[in-house]
Amino acid sequence: MRLFDCHVHTNHSLDARYPMERQLAAAQAAGLDGIAITDHADIDFYEPHRVRPRMEADVAEMREKRAAWEGRLELILGVEIGQALYGPELAQGIVDRGGYDFVIGAVHSVRGIGGFYAMDMEQSGPEQVHDFLAAYFRDVEETVRTTDFDTLAHLTYPLRYIRQAVAFPVDYLPFEREIRRIMKILAGEGKAYELNMKPYQPGDEAWTQEEEWLLSIFRAEGGERVTLGTDAHTPEKVGYGLQAGLTMLKHTGFDGYTIYRQRRPCPVEGER
Repeated sequence: MRLFDCHVHTNHSLDARYPMERQLAAAQAAGLDGIAITDHADIDFYEPHRVRPRMEADVAEMREKRAAWEGRLELILGVEIGQALYGPELAQGIVDRGGYDFVIGAVHSVRGIGGFYAMDMEQSGPEQVHDFLAAYFRDVEETVRTTDFDTLAHLTYPLRYIRQAVAFPVDYLPFEREIRRIMKILAGEGKAYELNMKPYQPGDEAWTQEEEWLLSIFRAEGGERVTLGTDAHTPEKVGYGLQAGLTMLKHTGFDGYTIYRQRRPCPVEGER
């Protein structure tokens, strides 16, 4: 099976510092067949942080590197649109202008509450965390229903921050109904669900079981397309854990995964 990392960031993202050439070289060194560069276009940061010039430079460089690396590594032109609900017309304009192959939809911040990465949750109790996650799933569902993207990114994103901040256990079991509704909408619209390998560590059975539970729900609700990505912001993370991800997909009934070219799903199946 050909191996693609479909979620990689470069220094065109505000939270990454490695140049595109370095990430491409890392992908080649990892034995990958291709990667999708998916730099951030978070709508809440777009104007305050002058993101548009970054995105324009990003697209221009991706086109240049695609030609330069032809025959060695396939480069998929992607973008990660965050918080599209903060400005739906702006988000759609970014997608339309970019001429992308692949659009990731993401929710890094909840309306009226803020970004997970910036929240001080150490004093939060179970009820506050429950309310926060309920608001998160409402934003995710509206994003899925109303915005233009190909795959839904890292549904467990809030857990990365919440579990570091609080002393009590937190999981998604109380939100199974909301998750099933989101997965059903994705499946019904032919969109993909992302298996995001960023938190992956060998031997972390709890994480694997949680992600396989979500994949199983997506499958049960009619989902057919899964994208596979590391969310790499550094060269050493490009391609990391993808083989484990393939095993997880097999465990949950998926024969392979999906990449996108010109916004069209292309299945990747078979043995590598």
